[in-house]
Amino acid sequence: MERPKGSWQPPARQVTGEMLYVQALWQDGKRIGYYSELPDEARQEFESVARAMAASGEKPEILKLYEQHDVAPTPVSISCRAFAEALLKLEDSTGETPHTRIELTKSPDQVLAELQGLQAGRLLTDTNEQLALPGAESGSYQGDLKKSDMMLMAVSFDVWQQDQDFLLVNKNSTAPKFPNDYVPYVGGEKRRSYTLNMSFEYLMPDSTYAIESLALNIDASGGLRLFRNVETQAYERAGLTDYMAESIENPNEAVVTEFVDFLARIVGDNPETELQQKERGFRQAIEQFPKEQSKAYVKEWIVNTDVHAVRMFLNLDLPNGGTMLGMLTDPRTADEAHDSLMRHVERLRRRRQEFEAEEGPNTRRPWQDLVQRD
Repeated sequence: MERPKGSWQPPARQVTGEMLYVQALWQDGKRIGYYSELPDEARQEFESVARAMAASGEKPEILKLYEQHDVAPTPVSISCRAFAEALLKLEDSTGETPHTRIELTKSPDQVLAELQGLQAGRLLTDTNEQLALPGAESGSYQGDLKKSDMMLMAVSFDVWQQDQDFLLVNKNSTAPKFPNDYVPYVGGEKRRSYTLNMSFEYLMPDSTYAIESLALNIDASGGLRLFRNVETQAYERAGLTDYMAESIENPNEAVVTEFVDFLARIVGDNPETELQQKERGFRQAIEQFPKEQSKAYVKEWIVNTDVHAVRMFLNLDLPNGGTMLGMLTDPRTADEAHDSLMRHVERLRRRRQEFEAEEGPNTRRPWQDLVQRD
């Protein structure tokens, strides 16, 4: 895919009663409560003052702080954010930290070779660099751990979104003070940053592993940071998760664009997430069922629940060592598996119908029949 250009507009804010309420509590160092829970009289007073300030053009101190930190990102930063957003939109990424893993069009060795040829690739550790922790004596190490002795097993590309509902106004301080340096946002506004993370997993014959990551962070102000990290069992046991970490703050834009263009290239013209690929493979597997009724029952189950939940259920390990999906696909076990599938779906259907009868038809989506029943 092509790296999108993107666009940026400064946040549009208005002086509101909630803003004045949040400012008052923040300045007094008090916990911020819900504005909606204030008594009507108190809210009306805040709203009255807010209208007067807006009419006179006066701005609350908290709004001035917001605007001081509304730094216009560079075109490269805007483009990187747009790229991350486009990938996150491929699936419904929800939760406190939205995340998606993108399927790559090339093998781990091909991806690594291409990355090593980039300027950003210089952050990667050398093939013969010693990754083991230092030993007790000078120049010694706790074992021997080098990528040259390990097999490259896998590569993954993850996109993360991090939302922050406050503004840190003392970034240069090593110890920001609460609450003065943490300015809360109003009306659901958040500072949003993204991380584009490429990870390579290496494995030794004794199952010792090393995972090396190279990532680009795009912070809420448009700042860019390239960083590398390495994970191993030894680092985790010692609590040294950043032992091999190294970063470049505000890297040259040419380095960043080269790296992100590389990421855009290896995801292909039609990027697909890992979850989407699994769903596509699952739907293809359904079409291989020898029994048409089994296909119909699984499709009805999907329509009325969730395709990923159905896929995971049918791939659960059975006592015989197989899976229900495998049994439904195998002509030798298809009849037995179909009976179990049919009973399970009919039970789900009956429960939905009983719920509707007790609670009413509008409480939950009615069950949609796809199977031809007598």
